[in-house]
Amino acid sequence: PDIFERFQSNAPGVKLELFPNNSPIQIADIASGALDGGFVYLFEALPETVRVLPVAAHRVVLAVPRKWDLPAHATLTAASLSGRPFVTFPRATYPGYHDQLMGACAGAGLTLNVVQEVSTEAAILSLVSAGVGAALVNSANLSRPPAQVRFLELEDILLTLPLAFAYSDANRNAALNRFLGCLAEVAGAA
Repeated sequence: PDIFERFQSNAPGVKLELFPNNSPIQIADIASGALDGGFVYLFEALPETVRVLPVAAHRVVLAVPRKWDLPAHATLTAASLSGRPFVTFPRATYPGYHDQLMGACAGAGLTLNVVQEVSTEAAILSLVSAGVGAALVNSANLSRPPAQVRFLELEDILLTLPLAFAYSDANRNAALNRFLGCLAEVAGAA
């Protein structure tokens, strides 16, 4: 969020258009020139012309319906969740992340009992809120928890979600270059 405030104060005449989309789609759009840049999670090889500036590293946490009978503030093992229903995203939505997440689950002794697949984390959390199942989600959601969801730590799924700003080195957009400068300032101050 600091980057948006910084950019708006440094470039008040430039309008940022923000569109939520999954990282693989953003990366393809950046490579094709359809998108100037985007905040993406890095799980797959990038096209030759796409560059990234690292921004943050998040982790995976467990989201459960509040009504589930689990100890408050507990750190759980993945295997203790065997047999519970899970909501996740289809592999086609995000192949690299999906493969790493499923591999981490298998390595921790958990085979997900997937009862529903949806393409966005917002939809996943809505289904968790409705009691459909648990989900493994980005820790960035900890600052904006849905009312009917609890977040718990898993002691044996330690997957890092590397967040970066991606852009094409062929893009000569002056506003993009200014945004990159602001991003470097904010990252340097952190």
